[in-house]
Amino acid sequence: MLKSLGLITIGVIGGVALALLLQAIPTELGAGSGQSIAVENTPTLSAGAAEAVRDNGFADIRGIEDVLAMPTEFARREALHVLAGRSDADSLQELIFDADRISDRTVRESMVNILFRRLAEADAQTALALSRVDPYNKDDGFEGVVWRTWARNDLDEAIFAAKSQTRASYQDAAAQRLYAAYGYMGNETTDRIEQELGIEPNRQTRLRFLRTLLEDSPRRAIEFISDETSELRRREYINWLAYALDTDDRNMALSYAESFASASDRKLYSDLVEDRFARLDPVSTLQQALAKNHARPDNDFHSALQELAAKDLTAAMNFYGQIDSPQAKLMAAYVIASELANSDPAAALDWARSLEGAQKQRVEGAILAKIAESDPAFALEQAATLTGRQRTTSISSIFMTVSRSDPDLAMELLASLPDDSDKPRIKEQIGRTWLMTNPDAAITWLETLDRSEASQIAANATGFLAQTQPQAAYKLLALLDGQQRVDSAKDLVSKLASAGEVARARALIDELNGQPGFENIEASFIEGLARHDSEAATRLAMQLQDDTQRDQALSKIAESAVRQDPDRAISLLPSITDPKKRARTVQTIAAQWHRRDPDAAVRWLSSLPAGSGRDGAVARVAPSFGEVDRRELDLINSIEDSESRANTAGMAVIGLSRSNKAAAIRLLEELDIPEQEKAKLRDSIQ
Repeated sequence: MLKSLGLITIGVIGGVALALLLQAIPTELGAGSGQSIAVENTPTLSAGAAEAVRDNGFADIRGIEDVLAMPTEFARREALHVLAGRSDADSLQELIFDADRISDRTVRESMVNILFRRLAEADAQTALALSRVDPYNKDDGFEGVVWRTWARNDLDEAIFAAKSQTRASYQDAAAQRLYAAYGYMGNETTDRIEQELGIEPNRQTRLRFLRTLLEDSPRRAIEFISDETSELRRREYINWLAYALDTDDRNMALSYAESFASASDRKLYSDLVEDRFARLDPVSTLQQALAKNHARPDNDFHSALQELAAKDLTAAMNFYGQIDSPQAKLMAAYVIASELANSDPAAALDWARSLEGAQKQRVEGAILAKIAESDPAFALEQAATLTGRQRTTSISSIFMTVSRSDPDLAMELLASLPDDSDKPRIKEQIGRTWLMTNPDAAITWLETLDRSEASQIAANATGFLAQTQPQAAYKLLALLDGQQRVDSAKDLVSKLASAGEVARARALIDELNGQPGFENIEASFIEGLARHDSEAATRLAMQLQDDTQRDQALSKIAESAVRQDPDRAISLLPSITDPKKRARTVQTIAAQWHRRDPDAAVRWLSSLPAGSGRDGAVARVAPSFGEVDRRELDLINSIEDSESRANTAGMAVIGLSRSNKAAAIRLLEELDIPEQEKAKLRDSIQ
């Protein structure tokens, strides 16, 4: 009974339970109180005396000063472990406070860490409370020790304690520590933790798990990445992997690209690896590009120039003068002017203004935004000297930059603008940016504005905020009325449903019932639910009475399902009654499936009846066919409309020519398109 009561009080740590705990700590033992203990001033035992202490089972070791008297680091650790092992929770707290008075930082931190681990074993509740008070709350590693130790000793109690935390931030932190105790992800225990707490592994936990896979085998890490259904997360993992691989061999790093399941993932990974190695030797990368006339604004060239400009701006400027490509020259101008602005904003502006034509205007605007990071008043002063569209664009960029870091300063600067016509637009821009960085503060500010002004900003912000911070988006709805409120709620309802918060989404729908535009919100709910529970979404979609809404919902469900279950996506197609909507859905399924499993997608397309429905899908995926085999060639040649067939053939040839010109020319000879079209394509790929 007492144990259960103790666990429940964890939910109010920081309140009564914590206060009682702290009251029980003698003030003279409080952390940081009392005289510090200098290791060098503690009398050290001789080797013989220390051996006698060990032979006596460390019975003479009663406190921290006795531990410090041991002659070697190993002996001190040995003595401390024995002392900690036979101490109860109260004694361990006293030992922690004493150890915290050691003047030598290395010795102090080592001893406090050992004692905290032991306290977490002896009394996890007390250890957790102690980890949240000064000075231990300055190092979140102490709380991490508590949760990991608790989880390894008694997972049931640790999960119950995590659920009992009254703050969402405490619950999330606890969940991540429990994941860490059991390998982060990918096993039955971590699955259970996620199921019981309803909190998924966060970004840091996911990347730590990916690190463990990478240390075991890069290909295991790639398998995990390829199985990830979220494109955003998959790209995040690939970005991390490209730079985390422990190799200086560019070709070896690139060889792993073939292990990715989708062509788009392979390309992203390869581009990032090229970027990584371009930065290792920027001068050679730039010299090779110029020698081969390959100075283009691609990843390698851009990354190498960025790296060189940061190290040697004069050398970067010399390379700039050798570039012929207008696009690459513009990119290089951005890089150089931006780097120059870090040290001398006025010189950066002078250099940008020495450029010619449109290049001058575009670089000048970008540099003003860069200068605004450190001197927004100077940037605005310079922007005011510009005219027309360049002036408007530059001022917007400056306010975007300032409002990301200091919205209050942005509002002060707004008041100083001489041209009143810009102010409403810029105020809305500041509000949108503020909502992205600090929604609670931004909403408080919105509530001070005129209702019509606040509702305009809120209406334009709810959609994007629903995707990242649904709680804040919900608060914004209070600033809206009627049709505007319903329209803004659609994105939020969809996001809540996709995140599995079905009850909250339903409650919001009920709240809006009867308002103008309400009839369309159910479809938004179903579209979101499809990403969480495809079968439930399908059942609801089939109940929609309006044919257009039903077709739209089924189409969205199919598009969501294709990544994990293409067969399910295909099974929904006959239920879509509008032929045009069904054809567009076929195209989307084909495109998404082809990115993950080209062979399976092509087999499916080949199984479809010939005609316009299949032809559109073939045209959609043809640019990514790569090495075209007989099935793909037959699909292109089977397109009924001659103009569409020629266009699709052209896309396939051009796409293939980027990696294999010889294969592209061979493909041309087998395509069923007019000779003049073949001649044009030959010229374009030579």
